Amino acid sequence: MDRGTYCLILRNRGCRLYVGALGTLSFPRGWYVYVGSAQGAAGFSRVTRHIRIAAEGTGSPRWHIDYLLCHPGFSLVAVVCAETMDRESECNLARLMEGIPVAGFGCSDCTCGSHLFYFASNPEKAIISTFSSLDLSASIKTINKSQGEHTGMTVLGISGSTRKDGNTSFLVKAVLERCERAGIETEFISLAGKKINPCLGCEKCKELDWCVIQNDDWGAIMERVMDAEVLVIGSPTYYYDVCGHIKNFIDRSYSLYHQRKLAGRKAVAVAVCANKGGARTIETLEGFLNSHEFSYLGWVRGKGYLEGDVVHDARALKKAQEVGDKIVKLLKPQD
Repeated sequence: MDRGTYCLILRNRGCRLYVGALGTLSFPRGWYVYVGSAQGAAGFSRVTRHIRIAAEGTGSPRWHIDYLLCHPGFSLVAVVCAETMDRESECNLARLMEGIPVAGFGCSDCTCGSHLFYFASNPEKAIISTFSSLDLSASIKTINKSQGEHTGMTVLGISGSTRKDGNTSFLVKAVLERCERAGIETEFISLAGKKINPCLGCEKCKELDWCVIQNDDWGAIMERVMDAEVLVIGSPTYYYDVCGHIKNFIDRSYSLYHQRKLAGRKAVAVAVCANKGGARTIETLEGFLNSHEFSYLGWVRGKGYLEGDVVHDARALKKAQEVGDKIVKLLKPQD
């Protein structure tokens, strides 16, 4: 096979990223299909370049698709190729492609509306059908992790406590530790010292699909949530509920609710209380997770007042290990 047209099949966890002249775009969680041409002198070596960029996750973007291939939120899953000398095949394929077009993507040199399309589920059958409708015989190459998938961090732990190394942080980290022992990549973020402003109630996020407040740490942290497969979110109990810092963080996530940008991920709720109120804290965290359509993996509730007290709560530590093991079985079922 020398020259022709091709489609890249990518999966996305849900993210926002800068795409050259198109600016910063929001990409909902799901599948994406990019339609490209291999009609130049280099032929299908262009596809080889795409695979290499996806595997390395670095480089200076030359085309719109490079921004996606370099971003850890996107994974290259497969490539569909068809040999043809018809230079119009790329645009014909794009015009017939099912899915929701991402306006202006990859079509600066033609009159098409887009060469990138969103699908809620695996688009492989739809792609093959589109190739067939143009009398093109397509072949599929599946991309394994070593070739083109740089999934980055998998499990993210967030402690909403203003105590950086307090009981909530300890309990969240206890869950992450079980994942790390199984070789699963994790990340921990403490909201202590972070600036998280409250929601303004302005409703402007309905237009932007992102919170309009830019002068604090919320956006960078939420980007990490969108990159994760599993979220472990914890809060201390203040007056029978979550602390104000984590409440601000949760309230601002309303900006992601309109397009269900957090839907499909998995999550665990963690709470710490001195005596009573932990159950109510868990309920608030569950309300956040359920509203955003996370798949709920369970909760961990511990007791502690002074910093480090929760280490003596054997029941909470056992529950943290059990929940951590549940995450491991989910992400590494072969084990």
